Amino acid sequence: MQQTASLAPTASHVLIIDDDPAALELLARTLAREGYQVEVAENGGAGLRAVRERPPAAITLDVDMPGMDGWAFLSSVKADPKLALIPVIMITTVDEKSRGFSEGAADYLLKPVDRARLLTVLRKLTPAPQGRAPIPDAPEAVGPSPGRVLVVEDDVSNRSILVRMLRKEGWDVAEADTGRTALAAVAETAPDLILLDMGLPDLDGFGVLRELRADPRFARIPVVVVSAKDLTWDERTGLRSTVLKIFLKGAYSRSELLSDIRDCLSNRAPNSTDPAGAHRPA
Repeated sequence: MQQTASLAPTASHVLIIDDDPAALELLARTLAREGYQVEVAENGGAGLRAVRERPPAAITLDVDMPGMDGWAFLSSVKADPKLALIPVIMITTVDEKSRGFSEGAADYLLKPVDRARLLTVLRKLTPAPQGRAPIPDAPEAVGPSPGRVLVVEDDVSNRSILVRMLRKEGWDVAEADTGRTALAAVAETAPDLILLDMGLPDLDGFGVLRELRADPRFARIPVVVVSAKDLTWDERTGLRSTVLKIFLKGAYSRSELLSDIRDCLSNRAPNSTDPAGAHRPA
């Protein structure tokens, strides 16, 4: 049976979805002690009704549940434009991290979950509850150097998730949904970094890279590939000489991607030998 607190929506409202009463109680007590306003549901169906009635700041989600399981719940939430940007943290005994990230989970924790790890993840995804300082055992996040990132992705949901994630970290973000649109955006205002999907309409990621590298103004813009395309060995080999890193969707975590972007932007220097300083259009 779903339990719902009669509280107005706040930034510290967390919905816990788990069919194990002991796990529900433990998580609820842990988060309540940290100042979060907690709502619980015992399966995906009850959770979906709760999230539609009162969207929370974040959701923790088990996988194996009767009726609507965690995968079905996650799919339903990510398919709803009004709910898709709510971060969902998988907390489960099912070790399918790649599937979780590929289907839109913000993070994936295995039971028994470490309290400090869970709170660190929540603090990264939501504002800290009012009056609560960052937890002592969580390192303070280092703010990224100011920088402009161009996200090139034709899938609206995936692009929205990336854009929201980057803007939350403080970066200036531009978007493009096709290869040609991306090249036009670069020509108008060259970014400090490009996140590039490979399976794009009109001009795929390989075509975008060829045109960028052929133009002296943009040849040294750092590019990180974030793609669901099944790359061949030859394609991977070719990409390694032209991009910083290749992330296959579902095979990386949000923290890994952010760390690489942060390193790239924070290491650039304002001089002609630095890629980020050399690609500005004349």
